[in-house]
Amino acid sequence: MSHRFLRPLDGLEAGDHACLVYDSDERRDQALLAFLGAGLERGERVLYLSRGDDDPVAAALLGSGSPGQAVVVPADDCYVFDGAFDPELALDGFARSVEDAHDNGFGTMRSAGGPPPSVTRNGSSDLLPGYERRAARLFSSGKLVSLCAYDCRCVPQAALLAIIDAHPIVVYAMGTDARLDVRATGAGSLALSGWLDLTTLGGLTEPLARAVGHGGDVSVDLEAVDFVDVACLRLFAEAAHVLHARSRRLILEHAPAPVPNVLRLLALHPEEGLVLQ
Repeated sequence: MSHRFLRPLDGLEAGDHACLVYDSDERRDQALLAFLGAGLERGERVLYLSRGDDDPVAAALLGSGSPGQAVVVPADDCYVFDGAFDPELALDGFARSVEDAHDNGFGTMRSAGGPPPSVTRNGSSDLLPGYERRAARLFSSGKLVSLCAYDCRCVPQAALLAIIDAHPIVVYAMGTDARLDVRATGAGSLALSGWLDLTTLGGLTEPLARAVGHGGDVSVDLEAVDFVDVACLRLFAEAAHVLHARSRRLILEHAPAPVPNVLRLLALHPEEGLVLQ
């Protein structure tokens, strides 16, 4: 399986705090291996939070790299203390891991994984957005780059939207959905119709990535879209950020009436690569 991302996962660097939203274990594993493999090639300490026995990502990492470079830890051991999720203890544990990596000669630690089902399915999901916001302090030193993986099948949608909002960078690894039709009308233009939310945007990520890669401005026509949620606007925000860095723009045509106000709440402005028409 292959998947195109707006930001190549091997391009994430020290100081980046990214969120991976996925809807299948296979897509998750592909994304995490690409991200962690880049760390091994760069000589970084790689920390993976495994989801249990028979985890293919853990199996691929064990014995990889130089001695002590790849570390695999069960996710439960990182997030659960005395049978409950404790955000502060989890953050302290990550901080100690970053310093341990530095003390052992690794300038950067690259971590990937996410909270286990014992956290996401036991009523603790409402604590995760605050936890992710507090995690920002770990990245200020420039010694850590993380890809926090969240399964959209397990985390309640309201909590997941807040988790997405807590990350400066969001990557989606999701499949297509019949409720959203995406039609390429040119090398850098798309026309969408149907329902555009967290559950359907998997069908948009790859066509949008192709459009971003074509070399000019990108236009997306939303005239036939019935609904757009915050997760999809964050996807457009990611595209606008990438295009702006290349002196190009993302043009949203016929956007539904609430979109401009929501974009302002997301602190996006035309000079940052986004244009509404």
